[in-house]
Amino acid sequence: MSGGILGGILGPHLGNMGVHLFSVPFVGSFAFVGLLCALNMAFSSLLKLKPFSPKESSKVPLKTLLKEPHFLLATCACDLSFGLMTLVMSATPLAMHAHSFSLALSKSVLVMRFVEMVAPSLFLVFSKRLSPMHLVALGMLCYVG
Repeated sequence: MSGGILGGILGPHLGNMGVHLFSVPFVGSFAFVGLLCALNMAFSSLLKLKPFSPKESSKVPLKTLLKEPHFLLATCACDLSFGLMTLVMSATPLAMHAHSFSLALSKSVLVMRFVEMVAPSLFLVFSKRLSPMHLVALGMLCYVG
């Protein structure tokens, strides 16, 4: 999670720095993305992870799963939140650009949105007493707020 927060802060800054790096706008921004991907691949290749051995569990038929209210709630909440997040994260910089806001201001808005989106997950460790229904309701309240 902290890597997501760090990426949400550094990504827009690097994107903003690369806008006018070359004669064609935003080519430098995409070059930074490629550089970050290469760095991620290099650091990930150094990880020494133990092989994963899945636990055996009984398979649940899809028909049974679709009748579970918690599964349906989680699926609907995930679909709704992902759709809204995609809409907000895609439309906001475009709308700001269309209304003549600077790239620096757009960058700041994106950074704050990334932090707001990921940082609450750092506090989930304190929510052991909350049921899944309460967590979904709390997440929706935070999104509306």
